[in-house]
Amino acid sequence: MTAVAVTRKLRHVCGCFLLLAIHASVFAGDSSHALTTTYLPQLIAAQGSFNTDPLAVVDTLSYRKHVTGNDGIVPLSVLPSTPTGQSYFTPLPSACPSLPPPAPPPPCQLTIPFPVPNSVNAQNPQPMNIEAPADNNAGFAIVNSTGSRYLQFVLLTKGTADSMNNPHAELTAQTWYRISNDGGHTFSDLKQIIIPNGTVVDPFNPLPGVKVGVNGYEFPGDSLVVASNGEQDVLIPLEIVPLGADGHPVTQEFNVTSYMEVHILRGHWRSDNSDLDWELGQAAEVSLAQSSRGLDETAIAELAPNGHCLIVSRGSNQNASNPGRYWLFESQDGCRHWVGPGVPLAWDDGSDFNAPAAAPLLYKNSNNRIIFMGANLDGNQIAQGNIPRTRVVAAELDIKQLELLKRSAVIVDEKDNFDTDRVDLIYGNRYYSQATGSIFYYTTRVDSSYCTGDCLTANLLSGNPNFPLNWHLLNPIPTKRPDFKISVDPAVPNHIVWPARPNAARFLIYARNASKQNFWQLNNSDSTSAEPSGSATGYVLHDLPTNTATEVTVYAVYPDGSISSSNQIKTTVH
Repeated sequence: MTAVAVTRKLRHVCGCFLLLAIHASVFAGDSSHALTTTYLPQLIAAQGSFNTDPLAVVDTLSYRKHVTGNDGIVPLSVLPSTPTGQSYFTPLPSACPSLPPPAPPPPCQLTIPFPVPNSVNAQNPQPMNIEAPADNNAGFAIVNSTGSRYLQFVLLTKGTADSMNNPHAELTAQTWYRISNDGGHTFSDLKQIIIPNGTVVDPFNPLPGVKVGVNGYEFPGDSLVVASNGEQDVLIPLEIVPLGADGHPVTQEFNVTSYMEVHILRGHWRSDNSDLDWELGQAAEVSLAQSSRGLDETAIAELAPNGHCLIVSRGSNQNASNPGRYWLFESQDGCRHWVGPGVPLAWDDGSDFNAPAAAPLLYKNSNNRIIFMGANLDGNQIAQGNIPRTRVVAAELDIKQLELLKRSAVIVDEKDNFDTDRVDLIYGNRYYSQATGSIFYYTTRVDSSYCTGDCLTANLLSGNPNFPLNWHLLNPIPTKRPDFKISVDPAVPNHIVWPARPNAARFLIYARNASKQNFWQLNNSDSTSAEPSGSATGYVLHDLPTNTATEVTVYAVYPDGSISSSNQIKTTVH
């Protein structure tokens, strides 16, 4: 086990990555553009080369639209109907896959055998709602590197999922799946995830510790399926309602929406790709004193095939007094068993990572470096269940000490002047893995203070137009260019200058100081559209604390999407 599970040993390591949200109109009308063909935005974390300075960078000029108007950003009508390639957009038809036309009215339902309580082998067919996002969040799917093999999951429930103490949702939840071997053109029938008990295949006892009609097992769609073992396996975070000694769901003392424990489900592809054989890992769990809702919405990072594996799970303090935390578990056998108990995710300077209950993201790049992204609170803020979700940060996770490198931390998005304190900046995230190894994600900027009806409608791309979509792109940090040197203009206060960068389309100016936990943040994106390309040679820092030491780095962005980095300097803002 790594040292962090016993002590929090301080360790400072350079961590570098770039999260870039690109304005969709940049490529509007250019269907041949390489980025357009992958349907921007993308979340790319190749990290082939690193800036020697410990810096993470975010361009937050994402598409936003607020109830007061367009805020100067492109209207929804010019965006593509879906920001995903068709290989990641294979929605279930309006009719259930196993039923012929005419289609039943929504929601789509599938009638399956259901056990009759206190009866032996008695079955009572029950209609189950099929729940999957309209745009099929790629959290519900994984495509192999050739683009041919497609695995898609759906959630079946006897009610609406994620509803306060709804016994017909989480307690009846089941995870089913279907397979395509022709890139999503045709699929197998939906089938239930079942692990045989010896030679017995029991749909009413599909997994160890799961009894259909008593407790549920579900895959959260805002988590990611992870390829494993050279694409021979898949790893899936599965949430299970735990059973007590009496065979019934455990009783918890808080009036919470749901209570879960997490298992990693490993699916091993058969040689003919016709199906998978399933294996359930040990439960990842924490006490009620640590999380009133248990654990859910888990991110997985496999560092070695069938070996070193990390997960980060969402905790909660809903209706409880415990602090809000993310929980980290480590495995040395492919997420089958855990090395010791889970530990709260923390910074490498020894400080806590305070967070509301919100889905995390882990992403492993080609150099086995891990990026974490999640909701974050200031040190003196206390979460109240899911809120506030007014800031999203990303940082590198030190895989030896299992701590977040604070010097690498960057603000991905935070509450803006047109948001209220109820804005949710990590709501219903959609992540899309691509065969190239990249991932892109977008999220709905929902603000419940403006909801006049069901805020969940904002989760749909074509839903409530008052809630915009924010698109983000993670790119490699470029190598620092020796000829791109920034400096302080002694004649003009707060003026940062640099030599002309031929053909640059815009410059990203980043600053880091004692405010906002010393996170890097975008000071501005300075377009060169009003002047000859690349001729901008300076920028005046603004909206920063005065009389404080501030570190600054500038990035030049070119029309082809490439980026070059300046040196890093320190100045005092006046």
